[in-house]
Amino acid sequence: MSWTTLRRARPLPIPLVLVACFLWLSLVGGASATAPPGAAAERDAGVIAASAAIAPPQAARVRLGELGILAGAGYYLAIENGYFAEQGIEIEPTRFTTGGEMTLPLATGQLDVGAGGITAGLFNAIARGLDLRIVADHSHSAPGRPVSALVVRQALVDAGQVRSAADLRGRTLAIPSRAVSAMTDVRAWLAEGGLSLDDVRIQELAFPDMLPALANGSIDAAAPVEPFITFIVQRELGTVWRWDYQVNPDHQIGVIMYSPAFASEQPELARRWMVAYVRGLRYFNDGFVRGDAAARERAIAVLMKWTAVRDRPLYDVMTIIGLDPDGGVRVASMRADQEFFVQQGLQDRRVDLERAVDLQYVQYARQVLGPY
Repeated sequence: MSWTTLRRARPLPIPLVLVACFLWLSLVGGASATAPPGAAAERDAGVIAASAAIAPPQAARVRLGELGILAGAGYYLAIENGYFAEQGIEIEPTRFTTGGEMTLPLATGQLDVGAGGITAGLFNAIARGLDLRIVADHSHSAPGRPVSALVVRQALVDAGQVRSAADLRGRTLAIPSRAVSAMTDVRAWLAEGGLSLDDVRIQELAFPDMLPALANGSIDAAAPVEPFITFIVQRELGTVWRWDYQVNPDHQIGVIMYSPAFASEQPELARRWMVAYVRGLRYFNDGFVRGDAAARERAIAVLMKWTAVRDRPLYDVMTIIGLDPDGGVRVASMRADQEFFVQQGLQDRRVDLERAVDLQYVQYARQVLGPY
């Protein structure tokens, strides 16, 4: 599998000034609008008439920042299944390597819509005056649908040296960054053994580098995401000790953001964009949660086209993240992460999340689409 990183459109001419946390896979893909098959298509027909009533005669362009990761399933499906087209929207995608790269172009109006992880960097940017609008879910942990896991080196498990979280004392644990929300998962994992973050050595390491580090024994545990969790288990490099939803349930990991100009100057377009996005989220849940086989295969085909996870059999063995079918954002989870960042000295001052989070768009989408 190739891990080449490409841009779908010309890179935006701005400096990369913020530390990113969403260090997931990126690879070039494509976009087209085709009709969805399966039982989910029958349900879709019921909302087309309502959507058509608000669709303008000519398509409006929306500039979307995307990462080529599984969390983007909602808008990838909305593109491929024609949901944006039905709303009179033409998507202009630009591929970024990390969510942090989108912060400045969103704030300055060079992007209309983007995504990012819950990080100290994001909160610091908002606290310093970047008027970003957090508007919808872009991944969260849910029972059976984790984002990350605590993986312990296989040799330690086989030798009986790690039997509980308490046995991680003094050992080295890898995570992509100290300033990401997954650190609260790690804290919760360690607390099961009566440990704190000070009781282990935290090493910042990119997800692909965790595999050789586990193999050569330079780290003892790690907090990877898919498909790296599956790769680690398949290659017998480590054992999944705990899933994130087991220790930190309903944890908000990624969010959709609107630029202030998009939200204030094109409110109707912003609402229509969300209707299409929520339809994509619901189609994803049809396939991966409700068991619609046709919707699942369609979603997998779209994800294989847009993301680096192009090995079809992987989708039958790896876990799939949680994506809210109504686009809801877990503000309580974000508030808890913010307190952690402040306590750790990673965040300068607290952000008023009641102002930063704007759920009017997902509420509008629910009204148009009805209950899921």
